Amino acid sequence: MKSRCRACGLTFSTLHNFERHRIGKYDITAPGYGRRCRTPDEMLAADWRKTARGWTPEAPWKPQHQRKVERSAEPPMQGRG
Repeated sequence: MKSRCRACGLTFSTLHNFERHRIGKYDITAPGYGRRCRTPDEMLAADWRKTARGWTPEAPWKPQHQRKVERSAEPPMQGRG
């Protein structure tokens, strides 16, 4: 089910992804309160992509460290031997 943010107007592929695009502290009485939407540039830098269904993290089924390894220009480290 798609979710549209009324604050920034962007559409997200799921309610969970909508919630993940909101960052900052929830407590409005806490110093430094700054709940806000991530910008499209911030989402792209965090490996999100825009699809026909809306914004979604890239390959959410893969662990974060695995995505970084796949994008690396260096070959994977070989075992000592």
